[in-house]
Amino acid sequence: MSNRVVALLLSGVFLLGVLVAPAVAQQPTSSQEYDLSAAAMYDAVLNEWNEASNVGVHFDVAKRFLQGSTMNVAGVGEIGFNHFENYTLSSYLGGVRFAGNYSAKFSPFVQVLLGAEHCCETTNFAIQPGVGVDIPWKPQFAVRGQVDWRHVYSDLDDADGLRISVGIVFPLNR
Repeated sequence: MSNRVVALLLSGVFLLGVLVAPAVAQQPTSSQEYDLSAAAMYDAVLNEWNEASNVGVHFDVAKRFLQGSTMNVAGVGEIGFNHFENYTLSSYLGGVRFAGNYSAKFSPFVQVLLGAEHCCETTNFAIQPGVGVDIPWKPQFAVRGQVDWRHVYSDLDDADGLRISVGIVFPLNR
């Protein structure tokens, strides 16, 4: 693992630790308000096809369809763009997210997304499992940290990519 990836991972853990403290002192956003939500995420790292992305973003919309006492299940749709030195990848994924709702301070989740990755006049099937945490920050939004592993099936050579993201989640059903 490169020094850049290790530094970004450590920075992300530190940032999440700093963000938890203010969330404790404020009135957290109710999990009921995230029945329908949207997220805007900055991809700090996407290593794929033996290269690292210069810059990337992805957006997702989630709609909860099952709610239990300790876990929620939501359908998720995601669109993303990652620019490399000579090309830009776009991804169009959908799937399911399982989120814990046992704490008012944070909500961890696990998700599996399937779909397509498009680049350079070719489109390939992709599967992307991931984990993350939503931390209520203000009544209007939560902060999210997320790590995903994308596998892209290609005719020539399959690719694996690690993506580390941070961003903001907004409830849409207010």
